[in-house]
Amino acid sequence: MTARVKGPTDHVVIVGAGLGGLSAALRLAGAGRKVTVIERESVPGGRNGLLNKDGYAFDTGPTVLTMPDLIQDALSCVGEELKDWMELLPLKPLYRAFYHDGSSLDVHAETGR
Repeated sequence: MTARVKGPTDHVVIVGAGLGGLSAALRLAGAGRKVTVIERESVPGGRNGLLNKDGYAFDTGPTVLTMPDLIQDALSCVGEELKDWMELLPLKPLYRAFYHDGSSLDVHAETGR
């Protein structure tokens, strides 16, 4: 049986603390709603994670942040600035892909490279 809430509510429960859930929580909180975020994992982030194995660190999700304006937009809903929460450092190259045959590919921010 599904319980239904009659009438408007100012308390919103968000299932999942990935980027989508966290973004929704910020926007709803900024609009004056009480927000509860529930997450099954021990840390927030969803697919944005880090795996440390045998002295190496592996991204378990996105490797490159290509649209920091989207994060700033969500943070601004609650009066926060991205620069107050993290420092974005330019990387050269953005990332390096290694292939099974021993070759590699460097990805650069400058389109002319």
